[in-house]
Amino acid sequence: MRYLLDTNILLLRMKSPAFKQVFDEVYAVHTLAISVVTLGELEALGVQNKWGVQKLQFVEDFTASLLKIDINNQPTIKAYGQIDAYSQGKLPHLPLPPALSARNIGKNDLWIAAAAHVIQATLLTTDKDFLHLDKVFFDVELLDIRLFL
Repeated sequence: MRYLLDTNILLLRMKSPAFKQVFDEVYAVHTLAISVVTLGELEALGVQNKWGVQKLQFVEDFTASLLKIDINNQPTIKAYGQIDAYSQGKLPHLPLPPALSARNIGKNDLWIAAAAHVIQATLLTTDKDFLHLDKVFFDVELLDIRLFL
């Protein structure tokens, strides 16, 4: 199985010994990828939160073994447009189900979603904002962060 890790998964892996154990046993045996957008988000968080050497080294070491997914390609750009239009309820050939209303998704999350779609990966996240995309563009595996803190 292939997983694309949302940024919050890396943060949870860094903070929670309980999640580290689950992650290492359940997920680390699969192909793991991150979007280059996640690398940018982690860089910004490190600067803004004045992460020390230990946290920065963890990020560098942990991400070194992950497949990095570039967003600068036509399939990802097209997927970004499709996912954004779908989320807004404006994708003519694929309307939102009647029970769902249009929603805004953060631009970084759209890029992450597009990357998951293009590489046909399950998105591993703690963010419910992706749930309307589950089984439409890719699979979403939502973890309850409260179980690990």
